[in-house]
Order: sequence, then structure tokens, then C-alpha cells
Amino acid sequence: MTDRVRRNGQLSSCEPCRRSKLRCDHARPYCSRCVRRNRSQKCYYHPSPSTRGADSYTGASTKHEYNEYSVPPPAPQIHPVTPSTRTLASSTEDCPSESENYGRGTGLVSLQNSLTPFAGSNDAHSRRSFAYLTRTSICTPTQPYPVTPATITQGVEVLRCLLDFNADFPEVARDQGETGAIESCGSFLFRAAWRATQSTLRKLESRPSLEQLTSAVLSIFEQTALPLQLPLSAENNAIEEALSGKSLRWETVSMCFIRIVYFSATLRTNRHSSHGSTPPNFDHQKTMRLAFESCMQTRAFCDQVDQTNDLTVWVLTSLIIPATWCFGDDSLRAWRLMGDLSSVITALGFHRGFSGATSEPPYLIELRKRVIALAHEHDKELSTFVGRPPRLNQKYFTFDLPLDLPDSIITGPVEQFEAAKANLDKNGWSHEVMVRPASRLRALLLLSSAREGVLELSLGLSEKNIAQEARRLLAELASAWEKIPHKPYEQLLSGTLSACAMWVVVGSWFKYLYTEFLLHKLLISQNEGNRDKMIRISHAILQLALSLFRKNDVISTPNLEAIMVFYAMPCACILILELFRQSRQDPSSASLNTLNRSTIIQDISVLISCCDSVAIFGQSNYQMCKQAQTVFKRCLDRILDPAALPSSSHGLICETGTEVQDPQVISLGSVDFGLTDLYPNDPDWSVWLESFDLYETSL
Repeated sequence: MTDRVRRNGQLSSCEPCRRSKLRCDHARPYCSRCVRRNRSQKCYYHPSPSTRGADSYTGASTKHEYNEYSVPPPAPQIHPVTPSTRTLASSTEDCPSESENYGRGTGLVSLQNSLTPFAGSNDAHSRRSFAYLTRTSICTPTQPYPVTPATITQGVEVLRCLLDFNADFPEVARDQGETGAIESCGSFLFRAAWRATQSTLRKLESRPSLEQLTSAVLSIFEQTALPLQLPLSAENNAIEEALSGKSLRWETVSMCFIRIVYFSATLRTNRHSSHGSTPPNFDHQKTMRLAFESCMQTRAFCDQVDQTNDLTVWVLTSLIIPATWCFGDDSLRAWRLMGDLSSVITALGFHRGFSGATSEPPYLIELRKRVIALAHEHDKELSTFVGRPPRLNQKYFTFDLPLDLPDSIITGPVEQFEAAKANLDKNGWSHEVMVRPASRLRALLLLSSAREGVLELSLGLSEKNIAQEARRLLAELASAWEKIPHKPYEQLLSGTLSACAMWVVVGSWFKYLYTEFLLHKLLISQNEGNRDKMIRISHAILQLALSLFRKNDVISTPNLEAIMVFYAMPCACILILELFRQSRQDPSSASLNTLNRSTIIQDISVLISCCDSVAIFGQSNYQMCKQAQTVFKRCLDRILDPAALPSSSHGLICETGTEVQDPQVISLGSVDFGLTDLYPNDPDWSVWLESFDLYETSL
């Protein structure tokens, strides 16, 4: 926003100071008085018709005269709000209400709101040079970037890495802005970031000199130190314009490297490039690692000036999946990124939800809803896999369901958005049968409450009746599943679902089945529940996973690998235990007819063979997959060769020679099936088995 001068030659005051008839220091983008009164989100300078532009000011183009602290001009325009200016509903401009004075604040930061109007206007000690938390968000003072020769060198190397990729894949560099390598919610934001970065880099020569790269890096550092400015509307490539040229930031460059990671995964899946010939000796894994490390370097650049905004949340959310691809789903890097993401979300105040953010642009509200839903999905998946408490707890978070609308609608005119919103059903679902990423996120959020309850019962110190709570969660899960439109799932079963929509649908289906599996497993651990139900669910999950393994030409290999370690292998372990149990029962037992024994053995054999094609050497979960493959092979050998198993007419024989009379209880920790000699020198062997409940598991 350009400075404005009144007719008498004096600088204009901000609106809050003008209305209160208080002296304003005219600081931009917000005055000191409003900052000390915690009213920076309401501080703006009205472009009055009686004012004229300052002749001495030379600033950016007035095409987008707004900043992250501006408020809306008269309706129907919408002001561009960034996370640090989220506005909560209040009854007055300057006088806090009684509910604000005596609210639910717990500390000085959350209690100071009612006293800040009494702060002086010239308190020099109130100015800070570092970002700090406010009652609702983050305040990041504008400061020059601390550029050093080392940071310049690192920035030049990052740009050279991106330019090298463009040289190897010129068609990709041109087309990635049009076709989505990241087919998920927010993909249009990544496309805009890619186009903005590429259009800026194209202004350099084909082989830019060190001076040119240094100049570009200094410009990016300078812009990164400034607050993020997002447009009023996403129409007509407004986001791309706001992020390109002199406005290029390191967050934008980071989003480009994330797209490169996803593109490398796509190349590896299809075994060929759809954008031209793949360079000779192209190393997919090395490219993914290099892009990931470059992305982490850009994150370090942003941390130097404490810049945290909407792009930060999207970058951290989208980095978690590449981290699992490069280092494994149990890697510390992925877990630490999840911690960083939860810290940023709560610091920005996004955990409060967006029901009161009616003055913000609709596209921005929807983007925030979607990224929070995506972060919630990653949090529950990682917590379930590694057995750690979730970071995004629903006790402290308000999760708003994103609307079931495509990107083209939320980035279009506001009138079009409102019309499409009015056509949704009363629950926010589209009447169309189209499968969108937003549909998947809505389904996952509806199912997430039961999954969080499972984690609390499994990992928490709750004194609740576990069996009673598990049954309640089963009913809640079934109710949530019924609220989700099931037409896409019927299409998947009939084989009519398109390849691009398949992964969107199957993700929520896996979440539902596996949560039900975990709840039945909890009931059995409390000597309640029905073992046959858990076995049937385990087999259903395994068969669903195997059906996707046959479609490896349309589903990326990293996603298939995740399905294997997250769902297929834990369920296969339970099925193997059931086969061991049945091998000790009387053949005439009615429970043997629960499942077809030969079908289970066949499906586990197929899973073993899939490990060779899904698990790629040197990547992610390779060691875990190969180790499980060895275990499953040995187990099937023992199951198919009854003579090799300890036998007894009355029960099982333990290593000590003690007979186990109850055939319903099998503990691989006490019964020797030859598993202990697979890796006798591996100290982590028993720990790994316990992670899949192969030890001390009662069925």
C-alpha cells in the first residue's frame, strides 16, 4: 500500500487512531499504537478521495495495493488476509467486551488483551526484533535478512540445482505448471508457485553467471524477509503474479522442489517419462533426495527471519510424504517434520477453526481447511505406524470440513463459488459422483475421531473401560461411514472408477477398514469381541491391497509401498497367527470354516512375491519389507509342512516342553515356530516382531 498525504501535507492516520482521535505515528504497514493494543489486524490506512499519493514515494505497482495487515475496503471487495491477521468476532472497535476481559485465557499472552488499550504510544521498549506469539496468531516484525557470504553461496547452489533439473527435463519445466504432479488439495497453489518460479528464472540467461545468480538470490532473500502478500482473489493467475518476479520467495522455490520429488516418483512408477526421454543413468532416488535436501535448505532460509505463513503450512505438510519416501515411514525426519507442522499450525491460530473468518477471501479459507485436514491425516497415520501419541489432538483442535468443490470453483469468481456452495447438500457433499481430493479429506476427517480414540486407548494412560470404549468407537465409526456418500466405493468395486480417482477413494476405505480392525483387536486383547470378525477384516484389507498391487502402472510405487507396510503386512501377520492356530485344532472344528485356508495361504504368497516389485533397494521401507518377506516365507513353510511343527493331541508344546491346553491362545513368544533362528544376530529382530504383534498376541 502506498503512503498517502492529506491536503495539508500531513501523513494520514490509520482508521482506528482517526476514529479514536488519537495521535498516530503513521508507521507502515501498521502503527505502533495498534500493535501495542493488539489491534494490528484492524490497522489500515483508508485511501480517501481527499488524499493524494506522495510524490516522493517509489514503490511497487499499484495493481495490487494491499498487504497482509490491510482490511477490506467497502463491500463487495475482500481484503487479503494472511495468518497473522486472522480476525475473531468482536463487538466494539476499541473497548473489549466483558467476555474478552474475563475469557478463558491462561497466561499473560492470552490475558493482556483487555489491558493493552492503556499502553502508551511512545514506549520504545515495546518494539521487538523477533517474531512472537500473540493472543490469536504470530507477529513478525519486518527486518532485513541477515545475509552472509555463506547464505549467498547456499542460495546460489539451490537455484543451480533447480536450473539443472530444468535443463534435464525442459518439457517438464514447461508443463509442470499445467499438469499436476501433486494431485491433491492445494495442487493449484503448487502449480502457481511452479509457474511463478519458472517465469522468474527464464529471465536469466541459459547459463547464468555467478553475478546474475547472486543478484537473484539477494532479491529472493529480501522478499522472504517481508510479510507474505496474497491477493484478494485467485482469479486470472493472481496468485502467480503475487509470487513471481521481484516477489519470488524461498517458500515458493521450496514448493517447486516438492513437485520435483513427486515427479521423480511418477517417473519411477511408469518406468518411462511421459514428457520426453529420460536422461541416461537417471537416478530417481538420488533426484528425490537432492530435491528434498534443497527444500529443507529453503526452509532454513525462511527460519532465519521467522517468516511463518500459509505457504509455510503447505510446504511442511507436503514435505512429510517425501520424507517417508526418502527415509522410511518410521524415520525421525518425518516425525520431526510432523512436530514442526503442528507447532506452526497452533502458532498461527489455525487450531481454532475458521468459522469466524467470514471477512477473509473464500479461496484462502478453503485452502486453510484443506491443508489442516491433510496435516491431520498425516498425523494419525504416522502415530498409528510408529506407536507414538498424535500431535494434532481433537481435544484442542477445531477441524472444519472443507467443501466438496473442485479447485476451479474455489479459485474462480466469488459469485461462482457461492453458487456452487449453495448447490451442495446440507452436509456439504456434492450431488455429483465425481471423486475429488476434497471428498477424500472430508471422509478422512469424519473417520478421524474413531482413529484418535483407538490411539488414546492403545497409547494413553486412560483408566477407561477399554472394552466399553472400543464398542462405543465401533458404533461411532459405523455412523461416520454411513454419512459418507458410497457411490465412488461402489464404482471401485465394479471396476468402473477412473485411475486418477482410484487413490482418492481407496485411501479413506483403507482408513475405515484398518480402524475397525484395530478396534476389534483391542476388544480381543480385553478377552472380549469376536475373533472371526477381526480375521475377516484382516483378509478384506489384504485382498484390497493386493488388488491395488496389480495396478502398479497407475498408482505410484511409494504409495503401494505405504499400503504394504501400513495395512497389508500387519493384517498378514494376524492371518498367519490364525493359520498356526487352526493347524492345531481338530479338523472337524466349526471355526475352521470361518475362512478358506487355501485362499489365505494363496493371498499371503502373492503378498510375498509383491515385495520384490514394490520394495526398491535403498529406498524408504526396503529393509522392513524384505525382513517381513523372509518371515512370511518361513511361516508359510512351517504351516504347509505340519511335520515340522510341534504336535500334540491336546494342545501346543512350548519350548520348555509344557503343554498349552487352550488352543484359543497362541503366543509366538513361547511357542517355537523357527522364527527365532531367522536373524539370530539381529538384536532388533524381536522388537520388530512385537511391532506387528507376532509376540504375546492372544487370539
